[in-house]
Amino acid sequence: MIARGLVAGLCALALAASASSSQTPSAPAAEAPAKTPAETVGRWRELLELDLAREVAAEGLPLVSPDGSLEKEGEARALVARALWDAGRDSAELLSTSGLREGTHGFVVLERARQEIADDRLEGALARLRAPPGSAQAVAHPEHPQSWLLLGRALARSGDLAGAAPHLKRFLELAPLDRVAPAALHMLAEEALQRRDGAAAKAYADREQELARWHAYRRVRLLQIREKPREPLPRLGLGQLLLEAKQYGQARAVLEELVKLAPDFAHGWFHLGEARRMLDDMPGAEQAYSKALELNPALVLARYNRAVIALRAGREEEARADFEQIVADPRGGNPLMAGAHLALARLLLRAGEKEAAQASYLRYRELGGRDPLEPPADK
Repeated sequence: MIARGLVAGLCALALAASASSSQTPSAPAAEAPAKTPAETVGRWRELLELDLAREVAAEGLPLVSPDGSLEKEGEARALVARALWDAGRDSAELLSTSGLREGTHGFVVLERARQEIADDRLEGALARLRAPPGSAQAVAHPEHPQSWLLLGRALARSGDLAGAAPHLKRFLELAPLDRVAPAALHMLAEEALQRRDGAAAKAYADREQELARWHAYRRVRLLQIREKPREPLPRLGLGQLLLEAKQYGQARAVLEELVKLAPDFAHGWFHLGEARRMLDDMPGAEQAYSKALELNPALVLARYNRAVIALRAGREEEARADFEQIVADPRGGNPLMAGAHLALARLLLRAGEKEAAQASYLRYRELGGRDPLEPPADK
Protein backbone atom coordinates (compact mmCIF):
# COMPACT_ATOMS: atom_id res chain seq x y z
CA MET A 1 0.00 0.00 0.00
CA ILE A 2 1.12 3.58 -0.53
CA ALA A 3 0.77 6.77 1.41
CA ARG A 4 -1.78 5.58 3.92
CA GLY A 5 -1.49 8.82 5.88
CA LEU A 6 -1.60 11.02 2.81
CA VAL A 7 -4.62 9.49 1.15
CA ALA A 8 -6.83 8.78 4.16
CA GLY A 9 -10.47 9.37 3.32
CA LEU A 10 -9.97 9.75 -0.43
CA CYS A 11 -11.91 6.64 -1.38
CA ALA A 12 -15.16 7.95 0.14
CA LEU A 13 -14.75 11.25 -1.68
CA ALA A 14 -14.05 9.38 -4.90
CA LEU A 15 -17.29 7.45 -4.64
CA ALA A 16 -19.28 10.62 -4.16
CA ALA A 17 -17.49 12.33 -7.01
CA SER A 18 -18.18 9.52 -9.45
CA ALA A 19 -21.82 9.31 -8.47
CA SER A 20 -22.36 12.99 -9.25
CA SER A 21 -20.36 12.99 -12.50
CA SER A 22 -22.22 14.20 -15.57
CA GLN A 23 -19.72 12.63 -17.93
CA THR A 24 -21.39 10.38 -20.48
CA PRO A 25 -19.30 7.42 -21.63
CA SER A 26 -19.67 5.87 -25.04
CA ALA A 27 -21.85 2.78 -25.40
CA PRO A 28 -19.81 -0.36 -24.84
CA ALA A 29 -19.92 -3.54 -26.83
CA ALA A 30 -22.24 -6.36 -25.83
CA GLU A 31 -21.06 -8.89 -23.24
CA ALA A 32 -19.46 -12.10 -24.42
CA PRO A 33 -21.21 -15.27 -23.22
CA ALA A 34 -19.54 -17.47 -20.62
CA LYS A 35 -17.33 -20.05 -22.30
CA THR A 36 -15.58 -22.14 -19.65
CA PRO A 37 -17.21 -24.48 -17.10
CA ALA A 38 -15.99 -22.20 -14.29
CA GLU A 39 -17.62 -19.18 -15.92
CA THR A 40 -20.85 -21.10 -16.43
CA VAL A 41 -20.96 -22.26 -12.81
CA GLY A 42 -20.14 -18.75 -11.58
CA ARG A 43 -22.99 -17.33 -13.64
CA TRP A 44 -25.38 -19.93 -12.25
CA ARG A 45 -24.41 -18.95 -8.70
CA GLU A 46 -25.18 -15.35 -9.55
CA LEU A 47 -28.52 -16.22 -11.16
CA LEU A 48 -29.55 -18.14 -8.04
CA GLU A 49 -28.66 -15.10 -5.93
CA LEU A 50 -31.04 -13.12 -8.14
CA ASP A 51 -33.82 -15.70 -7.63
CA LEU A 52 -33.65 -16.81 -11.25
CA ALA A 53 -33.76 -20.53 -10.51
CA ARG A 54 -35.87 -21.40 -13.55
CA GLU A 55 -33.23 -20.00 -15.86
CA VAL A 56 -30.52 -22.10 -14.21
CA ALA A 57 -32.71 -25.20 -14.36
CA ALA A 58 -33.54 -24.74 -18.03
CA GLU A 59 -29.94 -24.17 -19.07
CA GLY A 60 -28.26 -26.46 -16.59
CA LEU A 61 -30.30 -29.66 -16.63
CA PRO A 62 -29.09 -30.81 -20.08
CA LEU A 63 -25.49 -30.02 -19.11
CA VAL A 64 -25.47 -32.08 -15.89
CA SER A 65 -27.55 -34.96 -17.22
CA PRO A 66 -25.84 -38.12 -18.56
CA ASP A 67 -23.46 -37.25 -21.40
CA GLY A 68 -23.76 -33.54 -20.61
CA SER A 69 -20.56 -31.49 -20.58
CA LEU A 70 -20.84 -30.85 -16.81
CA GLU A 71 -22.16 -34.27 -15.80
CA LYS A 72 -19.15 -35.03 -13.58
CA GLU A 73 -18.87 -31.60 -11.93
CA GLY A 74 -20.23 -31.70 -8.38
CA GLU A 75 -20.79 -27.97 -7.99
CA ALA A 76 -22.62 -27.73 -11.31
CA ARG A 77 -24.87 -30.64 -10.36
CA ALA A 78 -25.54 -29.16 -6.91
CA LEU A 79 -26.46 -25.77 -8.35
CA VAL A 80 -28.90 -27.27 -10.84
CA ALA A 81 -30.38 -29.42 -8.06
CA ARG A 82 -30.87 -26.27 -6.01
CA ALA A 83 -32.44 -24.50 -8.98
CA LEU A 84 -34.89 -27.37 -9.47
CA TRP A 85 -35.69 -27.35 -5.74
CA ASP A 86 -36.24 -23.58 -5.71
CA ALA A 87 -38.48 -23.91 -8.76
CA GLY A 88 -40.58 -26.55 -6.99
CA ARG A 89 -39.31 -29.48 -9.06
CA ASP A 90 -37.84 -32.82 -8.03
CA SER A 91 -34.04 -32.74 -7.79
CA ALA A 92 -33.41 -36.18 -6.25
CA GLU A 93 -31.74 -37.66 -9.34
CA LEU A 94 -29.02 -35.02 -9.22
CA LEU A 95 -28.16 -35.61 -5.56
CA SER A 96 -26.24 -38.81 -6.15
CA THR A 97 -22.47 -38.57 -5.87
CA SER A 98 -21.98 -41.42 -8.31
CA GLY A 99 -19.72 -40.58 -11.24
CA LEU A 100 -18.63 -37.18 -9.96
CA ARG A 101 -15.11 -35.94 -10.52
CA GLU A 102 -12.89 -36.57 -7.53
CA GLY A 103 -12.96 -33.77 -4.99
CA THR A 104 -16.32 -32.35 -6.07
CA HIS A 105 -18.85 -34.63 -4.37
CA GLY A 106 -18.97 -32.40 -1.28
CA PHE A 107 -21.08 -29.87 -3.17
CA VAL A 108 -23.78 -32.45 -3.76
CA VAL A 109 -23.66 -33.75 -0.17
CA LEU A 110 -24.15 -30.24 1.14
CA GLU A 111 -27.03 -29.51 -1.22
CA ARG A 112 -28.76 -32.65 0.00
CA ALA A 113 -28.23 -31.52 3.61
CA ARG A 114 -29.55 -28.05 2.78
CA GLN A 115 -32.76 -29.54 1.44
CA GLU A 116 -33.09 -31.81 4.46
CA ILE A 117 -32.80 -28.84 6.81
CA ALA A 118 -35.39 -26.92 4.80
CA ASP A 119 -37.73 -29.90 5.21
CA ASP A 120 -36.93 -30.20 8.95
CA ARG A 121 -35.35 -33.61 8.40
CA LEU A 122 -32.70 -32.63 10.89
CA GLU A 123 -31.45 -36.07 11.92
CA GLY A 124 -30.45 -36.92 8.37
CA ALA A 125 -28.84 -33.54 7.87
CA LEU A 126 -26.87 -33.75 11.12
CA ALA A 127 -25.62 -37.23 10.27
CA ARG A 128 -24.52 -35.98 6.85
CA LEU A 129 -22.83 -32.84 8.14
CA ARG A 130 -20.98 -34.13 11.18
CA ALA A 131 -17.50 -35.52 10.72
CA PRO A 132 -17.12 -39.29 11.20
CA PRO A 133 -16.35 -40.48 14.77
CA GLY A 134 -12.67 -40.16 15.58
CA SER A 135 -12.11 -37.47 12.98
CA ALA A 136 -10.01 -34.47 13.93
CA GLN A 137 -12.51 -32.25 12.10
CA ALA A 138 -15.73 -30.92 13.54
CA VAL A 139 -17.65 -31.12 10.25
CA ALA A 140 -17.68 -33.18 7.11
CA HIS A 141 -16.13 -31.36 4.16
CA PRO A 142 -14.56 -28.59 6.27
CA GLU A 143 -13.04 -27.08 3.14
CA HIS A 144 -16.53 -25.84 2.20
CA PRO A 145 -17.69 -22.84 4.28
CA GLN A 146 -21.28 -24.02 3.77
CA SER A 147 -20.51 -27.14 5.84
CA TRP A 148 -20.05 -24.98 8.92
CA LEU A 149 -23.12 -22.89 8.20
CA LEU A 150 -25.38 -25.85 7.54
CA LEU A 151 -24.29 -27.75 10.65
CA GLY A 152 -24.80 -24.59 12.71
CA ARG A 153 -28.24 -24.08 11.17
CA ALA A 154 -29.26 -27.69 11.79
CA LEU A 155 -28.14 -27.48 15.43
CA ALA A 156 -29.95 -24.16 15.89
CA ARG A 157 -33.15 -25.59 14.45
CA SER A 158 -32.87 -28.54 16.81
CA GLY A 159 -32.70 -26.09 19.73
CA ASP A 160 -28.95 -26.23 20.38
CA LEU A 161 -27.94 -22.61 19.81
CA ALA A 162 -24.91 -22.96 22.06
CA GLY A 163 -23.66 -25.88 20.00
CA ALA A 164 -24.39 -24.03 16.78
CA ALA A 165 -22.43 -20.88 17.68
CA PRO A 166 -18.86 -22.15 17.09
CA HIS A 167 -19.80 -23.49 13.65
CA LEU A 168 -21.55 -20.27 12.67
CA LYS A 169 -18.55 -18.22 13.77
CA ARG A 170 -16.22 -20.42 11.73
CA PHE A 171 -18.47 -19.97 8.70
CA LEU A 172 -18.26 -16.19 9.08
CA GLU A 173 -14.47 -16.40 9.34
CA LEU A 174 -14.31 -18.34 6.07
CA ALA A 175 -17.03 -16.46 4.16
CA PRO A 176 -17.73 -13.10 5.84
CA LEU A 177 -19.55 -11.68 2.81
CA ASP A 178 -21.54 -14.76 1.82
CA ARG A 179 -25.11 -14.12 0.79
CA VAL A 180 -26.40 -16.08 3.80
CA ALA A 181 -23.97 -14.51 6.27
CA PRO A 182 -26.77 -12.26 7.63
CA ALA A 183 -28.69 -15.42 8.59
CA ALA A 184 -25.65 -16.71 10.48
CA LEU A 185 -25.35 -13.38 12.28
CA HIS A 186 -29.04 -13.51 13.19
CA MET A 187 -28.61 -16.94 14.78
CA LEU A 188 -25.56 -15.71 16.70
CA ALA A 189 -27.56 -12.74 17.97
CA GLU A 190 -30.23 -15.12 19.22
CA GLU A 191 -27.58 -17.25 20.92
CA ALA A 192 -26.13 -14.17 22.60
CA LEU A 193 -29.57 -13.17 23.86
CA GLN A 194 -29.99 -16.67 25.22
CA ARG A 195 -26.76 -16.12 27.18
CA ARG A 196 -28.10 -12.70 28.25
CA ASP A 197 -25.20 -10.96 26.54
CA GLY A 198 -27.01 -7.90 25.25
CA ALA A 199 -23.90 -6.16 23.96
CA ALA A 200 -22.89 -9.12 21.80
CA ALA A 201 -26.46 -9.56 20.56
CA LYS A 202 -26.60 -5.92 19.48
CA ALA A 203 -23.22 -6.14 17.75
CA TYR A 204 -24.34 -9.20 15.77
CA ALA A 205 -27.69 -7.59 14.92
CA ASP A 206 -26.04 -4.37 13.75
CA ARG A 207 -23.61 -6.32 11.60
CA GLU A 208 -26.49 -8.39 10.23
CA GLN A 209 -28.36 -5.26 9.14
CA GLU A 210 -25.28 -3.66 7.61
CA LEU A 211 -24.41 -6.76 5.60
CA ALA A 212 -28.01 -7.27 4.52
CA ARG A 213 -28.07 -3.71 3.16
CA TRP A 214 -24.79 -4.32 1.32
CA HIS A 215 -26.22 -7.42 -0.32
CA ALA A 216 -29.40 -5.56 -1.23
CA TYR A 217 -27.36 -2.88 -3.01
CA ARG A 218 -25.24 -5.55 -4.70
CA ARG A 219 -28.37 -7.35 -5.89
CA VAL A 220 -29.73 -4.13 -7.37
CA ARG A 221 -26.48 -3.52 -9.24
CA LEU A 222 -26.42 -7.08 -10.58
CA LEU A 223 -30.01 -6.77 -11.78
CA GLN A 224 -29.23 -3.44 -13.43
CA ILE A 225 -26.25 -4.98 -15.21
CA ARG A 226 -28.45 -7.85 -16.37
CA GLU A 227 -31.17 -5.51 -17.62
CA LYS A 228 -28.79 -3.00 -19.24
CA PRO A 229 -25.52 -4.77 -20.03
CA ARG A 230 -24.33 -1.86 -22.17
CA GLU A 231 -24.73 0.72 -19.38
CA PRO A 232 -21.46 1.41 -17.49
CA LEU A 233 -22.84 2.99 -14.30
CA PRO A 234 -24.23 -0.21 -12.70
CA ARG A 235 -20.85 -1.89 -13.18
CA LEU A 236 -19.16 1.10 -11.59
CA GLY A 237 -21.58 0.86 -8.67
CA LEU A 238 -20.80 -2.82 -8.24
CA GLY A 239 -17.08 -2.09 -8.32
CA GLN A 240 -17.54 0.59 -5.65
CA LEU A 241 -19.46 -1.83 -3.41
CA LEU A 242 -16.66 -4.37 -3.70
CA LEU A 243 -14.04 -1.73 -2.93
CA GLU A 244 -16.05 -0.69 0.12
CA ALA A 245 -16.09 -4.32 1.29
CA LYS A 246 -12.32 -4.64 0.67
CA GLN A 247 -12.91 -7.29 -1.99
CA TYR A 248 -10.18 -5.78 -4.10
CA GLY A 249 -9.60 -8.73 -6.41
CA GLN A 250 -13.28 -8.96 -7.30
CA ALA A 251 -13.46 -5.18 -7.69
CA ARG A 252 -10.51 -5.23 -10.07
CA ALA A 253 -12.17 -7.91 -12.21
CA VAL A 254 -15.43 -5.93 -12.43
CA LEU A 255 -13.67 -2.67 -13.19
CA GLU A 256 -11.34 -4.18 -15.78
CA GLU A 257 -14.41 -5.51 -17.53
CA LEU A 258 -15.98 -2.05 -17.27
CA VAL A 259 -13.10 -0.23 -18.95
CA LYS A 260 -13.06 -2.80 -21.74
CA LEU A 261 -16.75 -2.17 -22.34
CA ALA A 262 -16.52 1.62 -21.89
CA PRO A 263 -12.91 2.65 -22.57
CA ASP A 264 -13.64 6.38 -22.47
CA PHE A 265 -15.31 6.34 -19.03
CA ALA A 266 -12.84 8.23 -16.85
CA HIS A 267 -14.35 7.25 -13.49
CA GLY A 268 -14.13 3.60 -14.44
CA TRP A 269 -10.38 4.00 -14.94
CA PHE A 270 -10.02 5.90 -11.66
CA HIS A 271 -11.71 3.19 -9.64
CA LEU A 272 -9.71 0.52 -11.45
CA GLY A 273 -6.65 2.44 -10.28
CA GLU A 274 -7.98 2.27 -6.72
CA ALA A 275 -8.49 -1.50 -6.93
CA ARG A 276 -5.02 -2.04 -8.36
CA ARG A 277 -3.46 0.25 -5.76
CA MET A 278 -5.09 -1.66 -2.93
CA LEU A 279 -3.65 -4.85 -4.43
CA ASP A 280 -0.18 -3.23 -4.46
CA ASP A 281 -0.07 -3.17 -8.26
CA MET A 282 1.48 0.29 -8.46
CA PRO A 283 2.42 0.25 -12.16
CA GLY A 284 -1.10 -0.87 -13.02
CA ALA A 285 -2.64 1.72 -10.72
CA GLU A 286 -0.51 4.49 -12.22
CA GLN A 287 -1.50 3.44 -15.73
CA ALA A 288 -5.19 3.53 -14.79
CA TYR A 289 -4.91 6.93 -13.10
CA SER A 290 -3.09 8.33 -16.13
CA LYS A 291 -5.82 7.06 -18.44
CA ALA A 292 -8.47 8.61 -16.20
CA LEU A 293 -6.66 11.96 -16.32
CA GLU A 294 -6.26 11.74 -20.07
CA LEU A 295 -10.04 11.44 -20.31
CA ASN A 296 -10.86 13.92 -17.54
CA PRO A 297 -8.01 16.16 -16.30
CA ALA A 298 -10.24 17.46 -13.49
CA LEU A 299 -10.06 14.19 -11.53
CA VAL A 300 -7.97 15.55 -8.69
CA LEU A 301 -7.97 12.29 -6.74
CA ALA A 302 -6.47 10.40 -9.67
CA ARG A 303 -3.79 13.07 -9.99
CA TYR A 304 -3.04 12.95 -6.28
CA ASN A 305 -2.65 9.19 -6.17
CA ARG A 306 -0.52 9.20 -9.31
CA ALA A 307 1.73 11.83 -7.74
CA VAL A 308 2.16 9.76 -4.58
CA ILE A 309 3.12 6.72 -6.64
CA ALA A 310 5.68 8.74 -8.56
CA LEU A 311 7.05 10.22 -5.33
CA ARG A 312 7.45 6.83 -3.71
CA ALA A 313 9.22 5.59 -6.85
CA GLY A 314 11.71 8.46 -6.64
CA ARG A 315 10.38 10.30 -9.71
CA GLU A 316 10.24 13.66 -7.98
CA GLU A 317 9.84 15.83 -11.06
CA GLU A 318 6.72 13.95 -12.13
CA ALA A 319 5.33 14.05 -8.61
CA ARG A 320 6.02 17.76 -8.28
CA ALA A 321 4.24 18.54 -11.55
CA ASP A 322 1.10 16.77 -10.36
CA PHE A 323 1.20 18.27 -6.86
CA GLU A 324 1.64 21.77 -8.30
CA GLN A 325 -1.39 21.25 -10.51
CA ILE A 326 -3.44 20.04 -7.54
CA VAL A 327 -2.64 22.96 -5.26
CA ALA A 328 -3.38 25.42 -8.07
CA ASP A 329 -6.82 23.86 -8.56
CA PRO A 330 -9.73 25.24 -6.48
CA ARG A 331 -10.35 21.70 -5.24
CA GLY A 332 -6.84 21.73 -3.84
CA GLY A 333 -8.31 23.70 -0.95
CA ASN A 334 -10.27 20.67 0.23
CA PRO A 335 -8.83 19.46 3.57
CA LEU A 336 -8.55 16.00 2.03
CA MET A 337 -5.96 17.49 -0.30
CA ALA A 338 -3.81 18.81 2.55
CA GLY A 339 -1.25 16.08 1.89
CA ALA A 340 -0.59 17.50 -1.58
CA HIS A 341 0.49 20.82 -0.03
CA LEU A 342 2.80 19.05 2.43
CA ALA A 343 4.33 16.83 -0.24
CA LEU A 344 4.93 19.83 -2.49
CA ALA A 345 6.42 21.81 0.38
CA ARG A 346 8.92 19.04 1.08
CA LEU A 347 9.86 18.76 -2.58
CA LEU A 348 10.38 22.52 -2.78
CA LEU A 349 12.52 22.45 0.36
CA ARG A 350 14.73 19.71 -1.09
CA ALA A 351 15.09 21.79 -4.25
CA GLY A 352 16.34 24.74 -2.17
CA GLU A 353 13.19 26.84 -2.74
CA LYS A 354 12.72 27.68 0.93
CA GLU A 355 10.29 30.59 0.57
CA ALA A 356 7.96 28.62 -1.71
CA ALA A 357 8.26 25.63 0.60
CA GLN A 358 7.19 27.71 3.61
CA ALA A 359 4.21 29.10 1.70
CA SER A 360 3.03 25.64 0.70
CA TYR A 361 3.58 24.35 4.23
CA LEU A 362 1.58 27.25 5.69
CA ARG A 363 -1.32 26.35 3.43
CA TYR A 364 -1.04 22.74 4.61
CA ARG A 365 -1.34 23.92 8.21
CA GLU A 366 -4.35 26.08 7.34
CA LEU A 367 -6.05 22.97 5.97
CA GLY A 368 -5.59 21.21 9.30
CA GLY A 369 -2.26 19.44 8.80
CA ARG A 370 -0.03 18.87 11.80
CA ASP A 371 3.04 17.04 10.47
CA PRO A 372 6.37 18.91 10.44
CA LEU A 373 7.76 20.36 7.24
CA GLU A 374 10.86 18.23 7.48
CA PRO A 375 10.00 14.57 8.03
CA PRO A 376 11.69 12.67 10.87
CA ALA A 377 15.06 11.21 9.97
CA ASP A 378 13.85 7.60 10.12
CA LYS A 379 11.27 8.35 7.41
